[in-house]
Amino acid sequence: MSIVVIAHNKGGVGKTTSAMNLIGEMKPDLIIDLDVHESLSVINKMRPDDKMLPVIVCKDKKNLLKAMSEADDKGQNIFIDCGGFDSDLTQTAISLADLLIVPANDTITERIGLLSFDSLLAKLSKSLNKQLDARLLLCKVHPSRKNFEKIDELLENTHHLKRLSNVISYRAGYTESLEYGLGVTESVSTRSSPAGKELTLLANEIKSLLS
Repeated sequence: MSIVVIAHNKGGVGKTTSAMNLIGEMKPDLIIDLDVHESLSVINKMRPDDKMLPVIVCKDKKNLLKAMSEADDKGQNIFIDCGGFDSDLTQTAISLADLLIVPANDTITERIGLLSFDSLLAKLSKSLNKQLDARLLLCKVHPSRKNFEKIDELLENTHHLKRLSNVISYRAGYTESLEYGLGVTESVSTRSSPAGKELTLLANEIKSLLS
């Protein structure tokens, strides 16, 4: 069993887009939607009937822990999408994650947000008496970008954040496939596209970290 959590206490960073595309490639046994907007649940309803995902909505800590315990008993892999806010529910998911992914790009406002999230992880680590770490997923960056000096400099001064090697670029394929409720690698027209190849590499990196 593995628990992958996508979280950030800042909205609009690409959590749901990243989550939906990774889910389409990694195919977890259970998907838990903690977003107040229930975005994954809405997108799931747009999928073909024969491709519906095992998405459930948890609105309180009790139901979240119950769902995770039942999945654990079955040896299932869990994927959790959190909302863009700090709450007891989000903190619970973060504290139980085997791999915590934080989507963001390297603009100044999002770098500030990452420092805030690092502080949250520091607070949780202290209260739980264990080190909580997260992997930064750079997303919505220009496809030609290879150098991220500012974000790497920032990460050197954090205590809980490291960067994933692969990124999600600003490519039409990611959002086009979502119009049909699909991840970019699930659609025949986009699986072999630059976005599809990029997402496959990212998913393989995440699977390697989990193993």
